Amino acid sequence: MVALTSTAAAASWTPTASFPLRGSYGADSAGPRIAVAPDGTSVAASVDGRDVLVVSGDARGRCGVPAAAERWRAADPAVAAGPHGEALVAWEDATGIRVRHRARAGRPWTTRLVARSTGSSINGVFVARVPGGGFVLAERRFPAHGSGMHYHVRALRLDAGAAPVGAVQDFGPGFFGIDARQSAPLAIGPTGVATLAFESEPPSSSNAPPEVMVARAPAGRPFGPATAVADGMGRSRVWNASTGLVAATRTERCGDVGCFGAPQVLAVDGSGASRLIGGPVLAQPGRAFNASAVALGGGRSALVFELKTQESAFSVVAPVRAATVAADASAGPLQTLTSAQASEPVALPLSGGRALALWATSRAWGTALAGPDGTFGPVRAPAGPPPPPFHTNATNRDVHTAGRWAAVAWAQGKRVRLTVRGF
Repeated sequence: MVALTSTAAAASWTPTASFPLRGSYGADSAGPRIAVAPDGTSVAASVDGRDVLVVSGDARGRCGVPAAAERWRAADPAVAAGPHGEALVAWEDATGIRVRHRARAGRPWTTRLVARSTGSSINGVFVARVPGGGFVLAERRFPAHGSGMHYHVRALRLDAGAAPVGAVQDFGPGFFGIDARQSAPLAIGPTGVATLAFESEPPSSSNAPPEVMVARAPAGRPFGPATAVADGMGRSRVWNASTGLVAATRTERCGDVGCFGAPQVLAVDGSGASRLIGGPVLAQPGRAFNASAVALGGGRSALVFELKTQESAFSVVAPVRAATVAADASAGPLQTLTSAQASEPVALPLSGGRALALWATSRAWGTALAGPDGTFGPVRAPAGPPPPPFHTNATNRDVHTAGRWAAVAWAQGKRVRLTVRGF
């Protein structure tokens, strides 16, 4: 491991730390995941062969030595970070969902089974920390046996010690995180209100399109029922739970490399009611994909997405565009964050009503920063060879923010790389 040596008041990304992957699966299936706390401490996890490797970093960006948590059997890991080095890693094995938790840096780790599951190799988990302590965990669960059957979406609360609280909630047929890019189906706002978004799976005998489903949970309470936002909105992701924003695509067409269509911003209020805000008007909406949204100041949202300049049915790269969307549904002019062929852009919130966008080209990372007005400008990007655009179903990169901090993890070649920055 290469130690990171920046100060807490980082003016740039810390020197990129990296460690080798020894397992036979290679970096393409490493599935690195990273989380950062508002004080700059972080935790990352990746799959090496059949081990879950965990590494943590302090507020100065210095990383420890990766350590194996347990044998991996089903799903890529998920991570969450809290102040003072608190960290949680979740994954699935043949019997169910396991978590490994540390209350703060220097404290011992504890590992426990928190919920039984099917052990399917295509299950998935996502976890978010509740401000003040505790966690909410979401699962994409496939039956242990059976072709043509549906995923189910489930959720579970964990207390400050990562022990389960209450029963597992099942929202019925649906899924999240299967479109080979970073996704965030679950987010928790500063008051502890949780928002969960996923895509429904209609009955196989029905011709009905999938729907964007959203469920809300008051602080410390179970989720209410999941309700549909709008028909035909396609895959969804939650990016800012304080206002319950969901970025989705009004699907025009789907193919082997994903779904394409006009990006939209949806709003979910504190009662769980949802409504479509809108998005930019595109001349060729069937060429847009990979949308994400961030809440800005004054009721505005920043929408970041990819938009192809010409037909290329089997391509997963395109220039990255952005637009602000006001509460009255009016959209600002399109901004070009990069005209290069880029992959998997993501927009994330920073303190002060700002938005951070990151993407990767074949040669380097790209980064842009927007203030509360939604106008993006370029900023220094993470160093090191970028992740390749083509990989297996699990994404080969992960970007997360908390407060003014951002953290990036990615797999490239036979190595996993990590870096953080304070903005």
